[in-house]
Amino acid sequence: MQKLQLEKFLPYRLNRAAAAASTQLSSVYWRKYGLTVPEWRTLSTLAQFGELTAKQIGAHSSMHKTKVSRAVPVDQFCTAFSPVALSQLYTV
Repeated sequence: MQKLQLEKFLPYRLNRAAAAASTQLSSVYWRKYGLTVPEWRTLSTLAQFGELTAKQIGAHSSMHKTKVSRAVPVDQFCTAFSPVALSQLYTV
């Protein structure tokens, strides 16, 4: 049996590319909005789809529902992010 070479395995390479892109973009939305990766994923999903449960957001953004529910506390979300502000998340 031939030994697996991860560097030549397409799913591995795609995962590494996605992780690198996420890391680069996270600095942009941290600097511009003060958001972490889970907060960004949660809020951008809400901006696109509107009202969703944590489970639905998690399914769309590949996060567990508990991570979603911890990403943006309700009081922070309600006071800091209006529908207009959510729509501006796509301007990065």
